[in-house]
Amino acid sequence: TDQEINGLTMGAVGNGTTIDYVQVSYANDDSFEWFGGAVNCSHLVAFNGFDDDFDTDNGYSGKVQFCLAIRDPFLADKSESNCFESDNNKTSVAGTKYTTSIFSNCTLVGPTFRATLPSGGTISSYHRRGAHLRRNTQLQIWNSIFMDFLDGLVVDGNTTTTNATNNTLKFKSN
Repeated sequence: TDQEINGLTMGAVGNGTTIDYVQVSYANDDSFEWFGGAVNCSHLVAFNGFDDDFDTDNGYSGKVQFCLAIRDPFLADKSESNCFESDNNKTSVAGTKYTTSIFSNCTLVGPTFRATLPSGGTISSYHRRGAHLRRNTQLQIWNSIFMDFLDGLVVDGNTTTTNATNNTLKFKSN
């Protein structure tokens, strides 16, 4: 517990960097995680990661598009595995910079798509949401397909709900 290694961790990577055509398979924690920064990314594939596929924190403000995530029904972390997990910061208080990243044109395949196959077995009870948006995030997700998740979108907490009401957190055309 708490000794995980992400597939690709981006800590304060600036917008002068471009990350394109990267696949992470079987990550022991999150497939992709951004801690602040403004790096732009495209054509990302998260395949059978253990925890979250795309995790944003601490004021990440880049743009990410053309993503694919495929969940393994048997692999999930006890912290609850989501396709998207987005926070501003751990305390949910206002900061000088908010997580305002924009994800668009993503295809996200949850764990239940294989549950009806003869060899499908049992889905891990730790699988949760297509998107868990919390702790004052202002993330935006546009023009994306979410399918086969146990729960779809969860907007969690008063500050995050306020951001959705004020239209700074956006979930549109999905």
